[in-house]
Amino acid sequence: TPLFVAAFKGHGEIVQQLLAHSAIDVNAEGKSYRGETGTPLFVAALKGHGEIVQQLLAHSAIDVNAKGNSGTPLFVAALKGHAEIVQQLLAHSAIDVNAKGDSDTPLFGAALNGHAEIVQQLL
Repeated sequence: TPLFVAAFKGHGEIVQQLLAHSAIDVNAEGKSYRGETGTPLFVAALKGHGEIVQQLLAHSAIDVNAKGNSGTPLFVAALKGHAEIVQQLLAHSAIDVNAKGDSDTPLFGAALNGHAEIVQQLL
């Protein structure tokens, strides 16, 4: 989808324009040329695009726990070491901190890759 591609590529202005349309499906899944599949929030969290994560989280229909091909947005942000994005996601009232990614929790993903700051955020 256009929103997925803009979120994947980090094009914040385009994301903002697309989110302004009432017909936009903020949770529509897409697939990148690299094979990542999921929602725009998932790919923005995966790629470390904090500004776009913030824009998407502000949308009333956002599903913050929607899974992509390798887990939830929180799982991939923790796994990749994106501490700012982990903090943004944790601040959302609907976040499920224990939702499993592929087969593990965000805490496991952060610990696996040695992201001590994120482990602390998740505890």
